[in-house]
Amino acid sequence: MIQDHDDSERLIETVKRSSAQNRQLNVVGHGSKAFRGFERSGEVLCTADHQGIEDYRPDELVVTVRAGTSLEDLSRELARHGQMLGADPPQFDGKGTIGGVIAAGLSGPARPWFGSLRDSVLGIEIINGLGERLRFGGRVVKNVAGYDLSRLMVGSYGTLGVVLSASLKVVPRPPRTTTVRKELLYTEAHQELRRLTRANVPVSATCYLDGMLHIRLSGHSEALDSVLKQFESFEESHSDEFWNGIRDHDHRFFQDGSPTWRVTTQLGSSVHEIDAESALHEWNGALLWVKGPQPQFPNAVDVTPFRNAPSSTGRSSKYYERIKYAFDPYRILNAGVVP
Repeated sequence: MIQDHDDSERLIETVKRSSAQNRQLNVVGHGSKAFRGFERSGEVLCTADHQGIEDYRPDELVVTVRAGTSLEDLSRELARHGQMLGADPPQFDGKGTIGGVIAAGLSGPARPWFGSLRDSVLGIEIINGLGERLRFGGRVVKNVAGYDLSRLMVGSYGTLGVVLSASLKVVPRPPRTTTVRKELLYTEAHQELRRLTRANVPVSATCYLDGMLHIRLSGHSEALDSVLKQFESFEESHSDEFWNGIRDHDHRFFQDGSPTWRVTTQLGSSVHEIDAESALHEWNGALLWVKGPQPQFPNAVDVTPFRNAPSSTGRSSKYYERIKYAFDPYRILNAGVVP
């Protein structure tokens, strides 16, 4: 049972007081992403007590939830209705709040097939750097009027506002999920993944690691029985433990203390420049986790330090600086963070 506790007044008053005193705030939920290594300063403002589901309409596939609600509790409640967050965001060390999920903007293995976290945000309520309570978007799927400022908060790491609540689009939970796997050379795995992008196959996750290609299939049982005939040379596995380990970074790949970089590429790109033994490939090859020194190769769209690597110290763009000034003119919210 999810606790119901509205802590918004305390949060608003704290931000107002800090703004008046030009005092910085370190906004956190469970602190599950502290390993990112951002420089933090100021008084800790914890949102974890601001919990509860404000509105849930299973028939409309929309839930509105307070920022301090744990991801685990919300996932359990959605599962009771046969639903889930399509982005399947990670729970590092088993922790994570909805506010933290939105602030980090990270999606799990199902992202290319069930949508990104940004796609699922319909509306949001925040406290800006002046202590003002602002609402953007709505609580329905058909909401297209004006600029969609709610999605600006996704991935902003709390630098634009303190999230109070969010309305999120949810998706039906597939009735059956199974995984097939096969030992392949990287070039063979790359060809298989390219085939999957063109075929009508109900894929919900892919991973290539240690010379093994893993493919998760999700859908109705009868449909999967038919699809599995295309994978007769693969070994079938029914465990979710592997995918949860990839999503939450509990897998041994992430646990040896090596510097780890998050690399995004164009879908279908080949990444021969990277030693397959030092990389974990997700999203049909569009997302890579690379260990070691900062990777350099032409197909990269973005390279971000993630674990045990120096955090980004580069200058933010002029567009972000304008947005930051509009939401937090005195720069009191998570001042040391560069999204």
